[in-house]
Amino acid sequence: MDRPVVASSVTAIRILALRILAPLSGGALAMMAWSEPAAATVVQALSIEQMVREADAVVHGVVTRSGSRLSLDQTRVDVVTVTTVHVHRWFKGPGGSDITIRQPGGEWEDYRSEIEGTPTFTKHDEVVLFLERLPAGEFRTLGLAQGCFRVQRSGSGAVVDRDLSSLTLTRQRQRAAAEKRAARSPHPQKRADPRNAIRLNRTPLHELLDVIARVAQDQRRPPHEATP
Repeated sequence: MDRPVVASSVTAIRILALRILAPLSGGALAMMAWSEPAAATVVQALSIEQMVREADAVVHGVVTRSGSRLSLDQTRVDVVTVTTVHVHRWFKGPGGSDITIRQPGGEWEDYRSEIEGTPTFTKHDEVVLFLERLPAGEFRTLGLAQGCFRVQRSGSGAVVDRDLSSLTLTRQRQRAAAEKRAARSPHPQKRADPRNAIRLNRTPLHELLDVIARVAQDQRRPPHEATP
């Protein structure tokens, strides 16, 4: 089942224009246009450790292509953006040379939709991604923009950053969720490793990758062998 991304119904979806060019019912051409005020999308704040543990895939790679297309079913038409990332390093996931990411929103002819807080990708972007698997086998970013770190390189080295300006992060449900997980687990719950508490903006790339590798390795160990 698809895990919910948004922790609140406040999610803002802006539909700027829609024109359905293909006949969907009785050969009629449907045309609609409307707009809604934008607002930040409210999501649960996730730490690096949480994202590594909850993600189905964690990768470091480069975007090779990204484009939008219509997604049609019996009841609605949506625009989605499909992005291919050439993977340099897998920390979690099925492996392979590439991974496909499917995000809601995008532009297709006169149709444009935007989900506030959803990251966008451009060819040649170098990224570190935390991803969750969709039913069709593609992936989307975990926690919207929280799961997308962009790599910026300069003469002084490589750092990562992410744009959370369209997100409102909430921590209200974290304690309750942690208590429920602890109650269900047959194994003692360990405290967060202080080595994994790094700043999340302008972080040296190697620091982020070291934390991801450490948490992913710890997750693969049997519970009695995990780092205390």
